[in-house]
Amino acid sequence: KVAPVEVFTYDSAQGIVPERRFGRFLFLVLGTTGFLSGLMMFTVLISRGTSPIQAGSILFLILGVFLLPTGFIAWQDANRVSRIDEELPMFLRALGSVAGAARVTLTEALRRIDLNSLRYLRTPVERLRVRLESQLSPNESWESFRKETGSELASRTTSMFIDGVEVGCAPGEIGELCSEYAQNITEMRAKR
Repeated sequence: KVAPVEVFTYDSAQGIVPERRFGRFLFLVLGTTGFLSGLMMFTVLISRGTSPIQAGSILFLILGVFLLPTGFIAWQDANRVSRIDEELPMFLRALGSVAGAARVTLTEALRRIDLNSLRYLRTPVERLRVRLESQLSPNESWESFRKETGSELASRTTSMFIDGVEVGCAPGEIGELCSEYAQNITEMRAKR
């Protein structure tokens, strides 16, 4: 089986989540330091008569050890994004259903949604609600939400949802469609 390459994380024009920024910083610092340390060891081993294959193995071993913290941070970030993506269909369906059934704005619908069932999306959704209640720009508020989640799937589905509502689609219908799309993507990922 071969799966196409999928962009999993979202990097906003406004910036990226702090954990991802720190991981990239560590990658640059520790990767460079590890490579230079490995290169010095490689040079020392070659000058002492060690075979190039053994010296090269030591170089890659040192580089790998230096990159372990970066890999751990990337693994944690991928798990966080994956869990956000699993909660996303439920959030979109609830938001669309509440806004459609009560015939209220998305800001009011966000007030009415019970966030206790959302473990990983709770904080970004609460921040989104506060921004929208404070009457900040809806586009910037939703973009901040996308940035905070760091999820490409959240970016795509919330963009579709907001665009659909803005052009006059029924929030319940568009919420259901976006939720179904997000659910299909997460199910396909689980099958891989």
